[in-house]
Amino acid sequence: MNKRAIHFLPLLFICQWIFAQNPSTDSLTAVLSKLPDGKEKIEVLNQLLKAYLNTDLDKARNYGYQVVDLSKKTGNNLALATAYKDIGTTHLIASNFDSSQYYNRLALREYDKLRKENGGNEQVKIMEGYAGTICNIGNWHYYQSALDSATIYLLRAVELSKQSGLEKVKATALGTLAFIYLDQSKYDQAIAMQFEALHAFEKLGNQEGISRSYQGIGEINCDYLKKCELALEYYRKSLAIKKSLGSERSMAYSFIKIGSAYEKLSKLDSANFYYEKTIELAKKLDDKRLLVDGYSALAEIAEEMGKSEQERIRINQQFIEIANEIGRLDGVYIGYWNLGNIYEEHGDFERAISYYEKAKVLAQEQKDYRLLEKINYGLYSNYKDHGHDPSKALAALEAYLVNHDSVTNADKFRASKTSAPNTKPREKEATIAEQTRKPSSRGASAFGSSRASWHLPWRAVRCCSV
Repeated sequence: MNKRAIHFLPLLFICQWIFAQNPSTDSLTAVLSKLPDGKEKIEVLNQLLKAYLNTDLDKARNYGYQVVDLSKKTGNNLALATAYKDIGTTHLIASNFDSSQYYNRLALREYDKLRKENGGNEQVKIMEGYAGTICNIGNWHYYQSALDSATIYLLRAVELSKQSGLEKVKATALGTLAFIYLDQSKYDQAIAMQFEALHAFEKLGNQEGISRSYQGIGEINCDYLKKCELALEYYRKSLAIKKSLGSERSMAYSFIKIGSAYEKLSKLDSANFYYEKTIELAKKLDDKRLLVDGYSALAEIAEEMGKSEQERIRINQQFIEIANEIGRLDGVYIGYWNLGNIYEEHGDFERAISYYEKAKVLAQEQKDYRLLEKINYGLYSNYKDHGHDPSKALAALEAYLVNHDSVTNADKFRASKTSAPNTKPREKEATIAEQTRKPSSRGASAFGSSRASWHLPWRAVRCCSV
């Protein structure tokens, strides 16, 4: 499964907007109805699009379509190019990759026309939109796992930004490059990119960007270098800025990361506290994507926290229900897998098998071979020892072996791709990379079957220009 394709989290790396400065959507909507067709109306529509990016992608996209129609009607080609770019962004956030590519290409075509016309007083806006679109195309390739192509586009965006003094686009492109270096286990380069992005945001006085950079530096230190105490310092700096900006949604993401750091430090009471704060804020904001991540995190630590069977079942049922509502299939089948584990632990093998089978169907659809490996081994052991069905046990064992081979081969391929000459030391980095990609293995058997919960991967979707 393409792990990047399922991260629908709305903490966006946005080059040309700070949400904390937005007027309310109610006031914007009231103004919109009174405006004649023209630049002012287009501007209000654009503000509404941006305001809804984190909460309602359908509404955001609909405002983008209105900008397209109005731009064509009034002959505003810059607004048309920007609308295409913004619509492409909404599709990227939703992982509608074909549509995102289509609108990014339309935007690029329009910006190219404007660049050839020299642009006059709007040259800076044209170059900002053009470089931002190049950056978004780089992110599109990143989420398709085409890291070489992503790097080419992102470096081009950085180059254009430096030429035109576009610090926001440069900083955001650097942030994505940092994650590419992480995927290649090049941690020194990743840290360097994040600090360069931080300095760019500091130069701009962009507090929201500074906050994101602090969080990115924290992620590298905790998730990859196992320096979670150091990471907590950066997470707290990030959180302090988000509080000062009044950005509750961004604060909720900080709570998730702080909780994760405490979890890795085996301080589960603190982890639980911050995960609960995430859920509390998500409910207040009616943000179901945030709720999915909060419940996923709670499910991860519930057993070690000593929570009862009934409480663990409740957490996972809520996790599944909300994941279903927003189309997070990975959340649904991970929840089923967790329930299978719980029922197996308590001797209800019929229910355990039922939930493992449900998880298997969805995991196969998403090609999640790592979890399929564990699901099939769970089915094998249950059919063999408790289901008294040798034929199904054999089929599950064969499926386990197939998935095991797929995972092993993928790990070997990744290791070969990440052992570049500038990785130092290679052996240490390979070990770190392997550890960070493995699910929790507490209580794992010799065959890799884990009784621990399976945690949703967490990474923000990055958008360079909105």
